[in-house]
Amino acid sequence: MKWPMELLLIRHAESAYNNLKIEKDSDPEYARFRDLFENDRTNSEIESLARSLYQRHALGCSDRDTPITAKGELQARITGRRMRESGVGCPEVIFVSPYLRTEETLRLLKEEWPELKLASEYREERIREKDHGLALIYNDWRIYHVMHPEQGTLHDLLGEYDYRFLNGENIPDVRQRTHSWMGTLAREFAGKRVMAITHHLTILATRANFERMSPEEFLRLDKHERPVNCGVTRYVGDAGQGKSGRLVLDEYNVKHYDDEIAELRTDETERAVTEAVDDFPYETRLNILHAALEVIDEKALSDGCTHKWFNQTLCKVNDSVVRVGIIEGEYHWHKHDDDDEFFYVVEGKLLIDLEGRTVELASRQGFVVPKATVHRTRAPQRTVILMFENAGVIPTGN
Repeated sequence: MKWPMELLLIRHAESAYNNLKIEKDSDPEYARFRDLFENDRTNSEIESLARSLYQRHALGCSDRDTPITAKGELQARITGRRMRESGVGCPEVIFVSPYLRTEETLRLLKEEWPELKLASEYREERIREKDHGLALIYNDWRIYHVMHPEQGTLHDLLGEYDYRFLNGENIPDVRQRTHSWMGTLAREFAGKRVMAITHHLTILATRANFERMSPEEFLRLDKHERPVNCGVTRYVGDAGQGKSGRLVLDEYNVKHYDDEIAELRTDETERAVTEAVDDFPYETRLNILHAALEVIDEKALSDGCTHKWFNQTLCKVNDSVVRVGIIEGEYHWHKHDDDDEFFYVVEGKLLIDLEGRTVELASRQGFVVPKATVHRTRAPQRTVILMFENAGVIPTGN
């Protein structure tokens, strides 16, 4: 048979762009903008709304450099863990789109499914995201069409399938390059188990090519059965079909994580973190507030805080997180079995009680508490601190 024994297509985990769409949908001004876009594009208000929303909801990075979210990390980890536990054959060859969100997804899959590290790996441009050209500046095709009305007119004339973004691609372009990649699979990877970490439109294009879908069938699938984040599509080789065998769709868009993890930090490990935090009278927020390339205004957050003991995760750096604490009073005695913890005082005074001594930190001083060291933090007055620690650490201790 000329085809791989198995082909797994996995969409990347939730990205910052996916999350941006959720934020926009909760913005009343965006709802107003969409209503005008659908019903009254000649309204004089629509352009000013578009400009305001474009600036308010800017992603701040290129499509290629868009990271996944904390929720996306859980999706990827659980998918990798459960696929490994299911006994599915481990891929021998892995293709990954050269985008940050697909590469991050693969990294997390490997952490939960270590055997993937033995596979041959290829960064493959032909399975990258559809290029949206000039529209990438706006992160929203409706805003793009308002800012460039001739492009909106062209889109309405050609339709979703054939419309090509200025300096970008249309769906037939994606199908064509995906078809080229499928030829590589047949020529070079016959009989192999292959996995591809890619994007929703590439998955649809691959399926459309295998099944020779019409434009109408493609658009119906995109509208009603769009691949979910970390959704798994599986093809298996059938040597009995055709002259040289064929890849046959076995599963489409299978989600290996539960709906509950659609809310941040609810798999087995993260649920333990949340439950542990909830047992104490502190306001501890484990959601990651800022993605990469976003400006973090710690002072504004601290000045607006009304809690006596507040902990907010600001951002993620590699496998660690940066948290801000606005504190007054004392924490409980605790330790972190496997994690060091760094404290830095922005303003105020922090006392760190250790067994046998107390460390006093003034503004602009820092201190590392080694792993497995029992300690307690105290602040005799309102104090603002930054903490650097492993992303998986339980703030309240083990």
